[in-house]
Amino acid sequence: NLNGTQYTFGAGSGTLTAKYETEKIILPTPEKDGYHCDEWSKDPDGDEPVGKPGEEYVPEGDETLYPVWVANSYKIKFEGNGATSGSMSDLDMTYDTPKALTSNAYQRTDYEFIGWNTNKDAQTAEYQNNEVVNNLTNENNATITLYAMWRRTITISYDANGGSGAPASQEGVMYNAQPGASIEISKEIPQRDGYTFMGWTDERESTNVKYQSGETYEFN
Repeated sequence: NLNGTQYTFGAGSGTLTAKYETEKIILPTPEKDGYHCDEWSKDPDGDEPVGKPGEEYVPEGDETLYPVWVANSYKIKFEGNGATSGSMSDLDMTYDTPKALTSNAYQRTDYEFIGWNTNKDAQTAEYQNNEVVNNLTNENNATITLYAMWRRTITISYDANGGSGAPASQEGVMYNAQPGASIEISKEIPQRDGYTFMGWTDERESTNVKYQSGETYEFN
């Protein structure tokens, strides 16, 4: 009786040889933060590879297989975020390998570069120029975009225009040309004998008042 089947032999003699088929397995895909399994090996150092994750493998018996880990690669893309000149190439990165950010090559008229941020609308720098960074993502073949952060300082100077007691200069800061950036015009009133102060204008000889004390001056 062989595997439940009855075989009957006639005259003569012969030999039956049992044949065994080892079961195939599909090599699994293990996970490790910032790394991917490139292949499986019989040796912890990867010197006896047997296949890659997802491939079929036929074990020769009881075996221990080891994942061969490779650090993930990713790119850093530099975005000018309103820059008026300059260009920058992507920076190739490897997980767990620190590297300095490429020197900023962008310029923006009337603005000062203050660093980089992953949020293009931020008002602070998350990373400084040439800062050494590491592990900005753990995904393989990902692209991280860093946006240039720009700061513009606006100075309002007051001229009493023949009078006296002009207010001190005021400064306001605008980041990345965000809408609604503004400053309150000084409430101090200059004096001039025989005259009544009407307001402010940005043209010395103009008779038209453009701004009143205490009003909000919006940058553009």
